[in-house]
Amino acid sequence: MGSLKPSMRSRGLAPSGPAIANGTVHGDGALLSDKLKVFKGDNFDADGYVQLKCQSMNEKEIRQLCTHLLELKKASAEEMRKSVYANYSHLSVLQKKYQILRRTPFN
Repeated sequence: MGSLKPSMRSRGLAPSGPAIANGTVHGDGALLSDKLKVFKGDNFDADGYVQLKCQSMNEKEIRQLCTHLLELKKASAEEMRKSVYANYSHLSVLQKKYQILRRTPFN
């Protein structure tokens, strides 16, 4: 048998580990917020980051990652849709109040 490569989860590419009050702990003990700091810098190079991460991955792992990212994209779009509809009624109320205020003369 060949050597086993670590899974995507053990590399920190997918969330894992127990949740705690101030964040999610990954298998290596790092908080999710700490792992996301690399993306927040002004000098973050997305292409370089992806190339670096994908160099050590085989084709199957890259396909799994792509599938995971597509699932996240779909879930994100659904969450955005729900958020828009949830706030739509509030927006309608504000729009009506704005129209009333525009018609009210101020002395």
